[in-house]
Amino acid sequence: MSTQLYGQPFTSTRESIAWVPLPAFEDSDVLVLSSRSTSPGGVGATLFYLDLRLSLPLSRSSKINWGFAGLRHTVSTSPVRLQWGHSTIDSRGDGLVDEGEMIHRDGVEIETGIGFNPATGQRETYEEIWRDEPLPVGSPLIFVSSSASVEEATAVMAVLGPHALALAQEPEGLDTSRKFQAVRMHRRTSAAQDMEEVKWEIVFSTGSSPQERELEELVGLTDQTCQYVRGSNVCLGTRSWVVWDSGTALDD
Repeated sequence: MSTQLYGQPFTSTRESIAWVPLPAFEDSDVLVLSSRSTSPGGVGATLFYLDLRLSLPLSRSSKINWGFAGLRHTVSTSPVRLQWGHSTIDSRGDGLVDEGEMIHRDGVEIETGIGFNPATGQRETYEEIWRDEPLPVGSPLIFVSSSASVEEATAVMAVLGPHALALAQEPEGLDTSRKFQAVRMHRRTSAAQDMEEVKWEIVFSTGSSPQERELEELVGLTDQTCQYVRGSNVCLGTRSWVVWDSGTALDD
């Protein structure tokens, strides 16, 4: 695994989805955390992403509309066509590879493709509107997986700026079924006695204590000055994780 990565990590939120030709709507609070890329750009560029879509309004009792993670590949540049793999971590369990075309317009990303419509049970043409959230220079980032190969991992976690996600789909205890687990945390900053007080809070969890503990430990690493080399191992909870990306966000 090369230690060199390129570009900047980014946080994306979805503003709407439309199942063409029906009008656009939004039924989920969607958060996507994406790492830096394995190449400066062009066909073959690959990054690591986590995508969690929760029912509105967002709360600890929200329902998971969809959650998945894996590698995103650039398959063409004219037009820009991307492929999202999620073979081992997918709350819907289909393990399909998604492909979509991206167009940048008026400060947003417009994604079009063919996807599964849960309302009809059919694969249909969709259009999604995405907006990247500003990421302050120096924001901490770390992406880890339970396997050296993200495509074989059954658990992944990431911290990027004020957001943290943990997604897992693996046996737990005596239960051999691969139940989907998710935790989402957010960093809140408040003023206390002329000082900034930073606190990470769980904003959603499926209630799996191992994932909560592991994500809390990962968040703690970003508060430290040490950084981790891509491909190195870090112990979180009771197991070892492989670092895919780590560092701080920089100016473009």
